[in-house]
Amino acid sequence: MNKFWNRFLDALYPRGITCDVCGGELTDGDDRFISLCPYCYGHMEVNGSGPQSVAKCDVYSLFKYESVRDLILRCKDGDCPYLATTIGRLLYRYYVEKGLSADAVCYIPCGKKAFSRRGYDHMELVAKEFSKQSGIPLSHALERIKEVSDQTDVDANKRYDNVRGSFVCKEDLTEKNVLLLDDLVTTGATLSAAIHAINDASFCTVRGLTLGKA
Repeated sequence: MNKFWNRFLDALYPRGITCDVCGGELTDGDDRFISLCPYCYGHMEVNGSGPQSVAKCDVYSLFKYESVRDLILRCKDGDCPYLATTIGRLLYRYYVEKGLSADAVCYIPCGKKAFSRRGYDHMELVAKEFSKQSGIPLSHALERIKEVSDQTDVDANKRYDNVRGSFVCKEDLTEKNVLLLDDLVTTGATLSAAIHAINDASFCTVRGLTLGKA
């Protein structure tokens, strides 16, 4: 069913024909790889603060959250899974431009309730596109084992307690250089919980990469 739905969306929203944000037609001179018109891409405000330290790991973020908020929310909860392709390609382009390296790609998985509501895991789709573009193997190592309140509904001071113990790492990633993808970093609580789960299971290096930073 998912494969049929994805093919339908590909036909309805062909890559590189219209802008994924405003829906305007792209011209021959526009950047069709990420399917964004110059106006929409130009209004994505670059995060210039450098990597954020989360659980002693560097987490890189492309843009300030407010400038990519609609893109993230439409992909996540707006029934627009095809937007994962654009997000995955934006992350991949940044990865190349910054000269980052990895030999395994992981992602922050959603919970069972969120998957049931949406019908897909948006970060899994993002990670698949990133893996496709980069050639780096995709690992489904992380599993969310604890359902928690949405972090946006939790006071910033309580977010670490809210997600503590939420993940388990199902694969041995020892000696791997792991790139962990997520859509957004705010306090770093969710990424921290995921990084701790990976480190509990494996002796490896972890870096994070997110589209937005709040």
